[in-house]
Amino acid sequence: MNFNTPAPAFRVWNLTAAAILDGAVLSVHTYTVKVERVGDTLTAAYVDGQAVSIERAAHLLTWAKNTGTVKQVEAFEPAAAPTLGRPRASRLHRVLARLGLGHADHYRAAAAALGRPVDSLAALTEAEGRRVWNHARAVRLAYQQAA
Repeated sequence: MNFNTPAPAFRVWNLTAAAILDGAVLSVHTYTVKVERVGDTLTAAYVDGQAVSIERAAHLLTWAKNTGTVKQVEAFEPAAAPTLGRPRASRLHRVLARLGLGHADHYRAAAAALGRPVDSLAALTEAEGRRVWNHARAVRLAYQQAA
């Protein structure tokens, strides 16, 4: 399980688009389009509640923008998780030092625990800090038992 995956953000629009031929409006279409993303990656799209390709949703949005109306009616952006900050990161550094890790090893241990590079313990979330501490403690315990 990846604890670092943010909740999907989404936006919902109500669209009105006109089918036009030789300057005459043949028909008017209305749609509700929802697009989801995680981080910077678009992950899903829905038109009137039915899953569609992201390209189809983009086409409808562009069509409505050019021939009708586009009104955003809902949006959700997940809040960023709070970080440890400098005082708590300093405490985590002290705990890791007590476990026998050198300063440079603190970042290696964090990277091993989280599966990604870590440049600052202060930028870790509470859950990530806990995972780093548990990982370092488990590794230390394994070394002690092996000796």
